[in-house]
Amino acid sequence: MKHRMSLAIGIVAASVASSALAADPALKPPQPERFSIVGLIDLNGDGKSDRALLHRFAKRTGAVIDNEVDDEGRRTGRGITKQTKFLVVGEIPDPDTVTAGKREAARRIVKQFRIILAEAKERGVRVVRFKDFVPNGSQATRPRSAGRKSGIYTRRPRVRQATSAGRISRLFGGKQSRRPNILFLLADDQRPDTIAELGNRVIKTPNLDRLVRRGTVFTRAICANPICTPSRAEILTGQSGFRSGIRDFGGRFKPGTPFWAETLRKAGYRTGYVGKWHNHGRPSQRGYEETPGLYSGGGGKWFVPTFDWNGRPVTGYRGWMFQSDDRQTFFPERGVGLTPGISADFADAAIGFLKKKSDKPFFLHVNFTAPHDPLLMPFGYEKMYDPAKMPVPKNFLPRHPFDHGNFNGRDEKLFEWPRTKSMVQRELAVYYAVISHLDAQVGRIIEALEKTGRLGNTIVIYAADHGLAVGSHGLRGKQSMYEHTIGVPLIMAGPDIPRGRKSAAQCHLRDLFPTTCELAGVAIPKNLDGRSLKPLLQRKVESIHPHVFGYFRNFQRMIRTDEWKLIHYPHLDRYQLFHLKADPDELRDLAKDAKWADIRKKLNAKLLAWQKSVHDPALTVAPK
Repeated sequence: MKHRMSLAIGIVAASVASSALAADPALKPPQPERFSIVGLIDLNGDGKSDRALLHRFAKRTGAVIDNEVDDEGRRTGRGITKQTKFLVVGEIPDPDTVTAGKREAARRIVKQFRIILAEAKERGVRVVRFKDFVPNGSQATRPRSAGRKSGIYTRRPRVRQATSAGRISRLFGGKQSRRPNILFLLADDQRPDTIAELGNRVIKTPNLDRLVRRGTVFTRAICANPICTPSRAEILTGQSGFRSGIRDFGGRFKPGTPFWAETLRKAGYRTGYVGKWHNHGRPSQRGYEETPGLYSGGGGKWFVPTFDWNGRPVTGYRGWMFQSDDRQTFFPERGVGLTPGISADFADAAIGFLKKKSDKPFFLHVNFTAPHDPLLMPFGYEKMYDPAKMPVPKNFLPRHPFDHGNFNGRDEKLFEWPRTKSMVQRELAVYYAVISHLDAQVGRIIEALEKTGRLGNTIVIYAADHGLAVGSHGLRGKQSMYEHTIGVPLIMAGPDIPRGRKSAAQCHLRDLFPTTCELAGVAIPKNLDGRSLKPLLQRKVESIHPHVFGYFRNFQRMIRTDEWKLIHYPHLDRYQLFHLKADPDELRDLAKDAKWADIRKKLNAKLLAWQKSVHDPALTVAPK
């Protein structure tokens, strides 16, 4: 095996004035164009430094070396910066082919090489090959330090304008769009506490864990309205349901409502929609140009009674199937209702979209149905979670202490009363398996994106439309204001997004629309309720929403601050008050404790003021 040399360079301050301008003293040469540089020195087969090659290259092109890795794998310099535009790479070395005494150093160098490469991709820096960096047609020559064993040669660069911005752009395929791609992945019914990297010691989510480490997690994100249709409407529009007209199933968008995809499409984005559609109209009417893997209702005539993994009759997604956007074509052969491997089908459609070449940046909205019921065990995941070993939630109860407004709802009928720990354990075992299978599909999509070379310039967002109880507080469904349900996982990773950070700032799912617009340099529509999270990502502010609000039909209203939560049940004129900092699992209701009467009064006043501002019909509900 031939030894390999590695070289990674970016250009930091290089320019050559036009010869025509320099020859004419009457014309003032332009200011030097600034580039970016990172240099990586690696070992070749003989164990000698390749520094001479790097410096010779820099001297000939006018580049300034801003960062290096020495022969022992020690890194110095600033690394990838905001000014970095190109990273020029050679071969990744093979430590097994170097002299035994140099093997550990070679491994350290490889590690640094990969770190620098990852930083470049994360910042959207364009990565190009060293052998392609210099202009075509120049004389090829072997650097002495490479030797015959390396099998590597470079081309002698022409100094004339070799490092001008225009020359580099032409050399590497023309002008590059700095507007980021946007990949939005949305789960269905996923609790915010079901990601291993965020503290769950039982669940296996290696791909989401990597995404968490790559980006920023908003640990106190909420959905506002914890049922599918209105929550997804908030995402699509950036508006509260009181403004858009969607506060329950079957709602219709008001005329003039802005849409996330339509806004990006008009700004030059290629827009795509994959998976579950559960809102008024069709994706094509909301700005989505391509709809591979579209999944919606309308196939009731093909439905036959079936059962979930735990033997319960299926009541969710009956008659749903893959179909065309115009509803002219249905695909019952691909399954009627949910199937155990449906997350993979959505991933296949998303990957197909990503593989298509386009000069436009893309916005891809992928809507999984997992882990919504019916819970069907994915093939190969049957033994991943033992029901007998599944921990029940800390706030498990056999029965909720009162009718919260959905005791007779479909979701609550999935469990018998009273709830038992074994019942919850069996359900959680399948629920976790479905999430782990979903996680694997997320990994496939991100891997496919990386193979296209666009991951570094893509904002990846992962969230869920709402959470789920699964035994918490004696409930099974999602129609509540408790943290396990109103809360959602929310991860953002990509260019200009801090890595490995957790933010406790409160936010809504409807904030994603204006956030991505601002990150992409797209004008934000004026009639949104959502707020951009960019100032939080840039650490310019600590908070955007001092308090957030939740609502479910006319049965529940909620206000939450950094420390407290007040829930009102208008149909009962009943309140719950939780001190979240001391009681994150919401086990102690302080609403009737005189010690906290002032807190309750102030929160209720703010809640009432918000309800009046949105013309909330629940204000007129007479308690039973």
